[in-house]
Amino acid sequence: MLRLAVQAQKAGWKGFLDFVEWWGLEHLASEDWEPSQTEDGRELPCLALRVLYALGRVLRSLPPQDSRVTWILEHLQEGLSRYLDDQWLLRSKGFALAKLARFNEAREVMIQVLRKNPREWWRWREMGELLEADDPEQAIMCYYHACTLERDKGKLVGVYLRLAQLLAAQARYDEAAWCAERARATRESRGWRIPQELQELLDTDWFCTHRNAPEPQIQFCTHRNAPEPQIHTERFATLFLMGIREEDVEYRRAVLDHHNAQKGLAYFLWSPREGTAVRYNRFPEIQKASVGTMAELEIAHHEERTLVIACRLIPFQEIPNFAVQVRGRLRRRAGQNHGFVHTDTGERYFVPPKTVGTLHDGARVEATCVYKYNPERDQESWVVLSLTPVA
Repeated sequence: MLRLAVQAQKAGWKGFLDFVEWWGLEHLASEDWEPSQTEDGRELPCLALRVLYALGRVLRSLPPQDSRVTWILEHLQEGLSRYLDDQWLLRSKGFALAKLARFNEAREVMIQVLRKNPREWWRWREMGELLEADDPEQAIMCYYHACTLERDKGKLVGVYLRLAQLLAAQARYDEAAWCAERARATRESRGWRIPQELQELLDTDWFCTHRNAPEPQIQFCTHRNAPEPQIHTERFATLFLMGIREEDVEYRRAVLDHHNAQKGLAYFLWSPREGTAVRYNRFPEIQKASVGTMAELEIAHHEERTLVIACRLIPFQEIPNFAVQVRGRLRRRAGQNHGFVHTDTGERYFVPPKTVGTLHDGARVEATCVYKYNPERDQESWVVLSLTPVA
């Protein structure tokens, strides 16, 4: 009976929720939680999961004040205790939490769903729907990102409508008019009717004034020195999935201090005692970068961790009191594997053995130096990271 009820719910049966309450999910047996297999060997979700998926579908149409939302959430939680990583249970849990006005919890759950496959446009649409009341600016960006991921504009007419409404509420009329026009043009090209909500937007004074506005420029440059403070939806998505806001991003010019090839990372310093590891698999170009190379890092601090958002190799630029390039002569005594670079102006910089290499005493060199902390000696001093012979 329960299997038939699930099939009937998929076909549009309105009495499914009442039936499940009467049936009582506490009567599910242990075998109901075990997956089944078809004759050709394909694994199917267990009966219990199929019931929970159906409850999640019904949940979408329930009003927030319906007491059964809490009841459904409790059963979703039981399902997640058995299937911790099930994205469809997580998705339904997010909807339930949102209906209970537990928006912060709902957001965290829906981010987990997004991470399952962040290239699927409808996941960003659902996140936008969740954020509309609590954070309309981020909802707009979620909708914009959904539009960049889906080529079939027919699937996006509802997204363009919501964008137009949210943008108009923020007096961003050029963008709102363009989105409303895109929704109308798509519908008309496919012979679909214009819904009342869209027609109301098309009849507004602001739409008539801004209807010929150019397409919103949402593929923007991300560099901090760009002439305008613009936002790239791909960048927004990256930060959003990491739980970081644009205003929390910090920029650092840093110097590559050393590689750890075994762990697949390079370690960058931006002050004597501060730095972070950058993984090769995220930024492949750093794997071949030499020690002493400079990079511009975009970082954010999250849950006591330093997250690297971007890493761009750049020409060396002096960082006062921390990183310099100097020219001078290498001085190393016979029998010693370390040395010092003596500059023409009298400064002296320590060169560790691994940096000295086979260079001979008196060689004219250019040195990249940083003022770094030595934990063994508990002191800060100038250290040469790289040496280049010069004429």
